[in-house]
Amino acid sequence: MDLNWEKDKKGVLRKFSQFSLTEASIFDWHGLDDFGYVFYPKQCADGTTICKLHIHFHGCTATLLSSSNGYNYITKYGFNEYAISNNIIIVFPQARFNLIYNQNNCWDFYGYSSILNPN
Repeated sequence: MDLNWEKDKKGVLRKFSQFSLTEASIFDWHGLDDFGYVFYPKQCADGTTICKLHIHFHGCTATLLSSSNGYNYITKYGFNEYAISNNIIIVFPQARFNLIYNQNNCWDFYGYSSILNPN
């Protein structure tokens, strides 16, 4: 699914399922939200250029859905323009909100997923 961001058709922002990236069942807590996002410059997709990969871990409270900036976080802060000019594919994984363990949508830097999945 293309989102409404195409910088002069020089790149594409897509939503992807993060659930397929885990080995967790639907009852396990893995900390990933349902969807993440990937931006790729046109030259990276058409095979004309070898591109690098960057994984962009957002800060606490900065997921696309929880941030007051929404999609502006990815589309207006210059990440994609930088990716186009430097041949970089950017993956924007998203952390999942949990009312008890992860109210700020942080990455698991203090071990909450171990508490929820003690195996």
